[in-house]
Amino acid sequence: MSVHVVAPCCLFAWSATGEMLDATQEMITLGLCNIMGSFVRSMPVTGSFSRSAVNNARILIVLALSLLTPYFYFIPRATLSSVIICAVLFMVEVGMVSTMWKSNSENISSINRVTLLRKEEL
Repeated sequence: MSVHVVAPCCLFAWSATGEMLDATQEMITLGLCNIMGSFVRSMPVTGSFSRSAVNNARILIVLALSLLTPYFYFIPRATLSSVIICAVLFMVEVGMVSTMWKSNSENISSINRVTLLRKEEL
């Protein structure tokens, strides 16, 4: 977990200021946040590379959404859905699905039926 948390911080600190981030200080801070958060039942504190990237490019995203939204109408839905599918394709763990199938095939088959056969009205 430490590499997952510290690597994005170091990358964004170096790109913003040109200085290297003290990884020890970052880990101590995250540890203290998790300890203090445990007293109030908070979710565990971690870093997120995707959220950091979105926050870093927030001005570009706001401009794109405000200026290009009328042109999204002309993009076919199949193209937009393929972008979403490509974005979440690596979130599916095929090995986990096969493990779930071996442990209890009745539950996983009902999940597949709900997921694949559900009709969605647009």
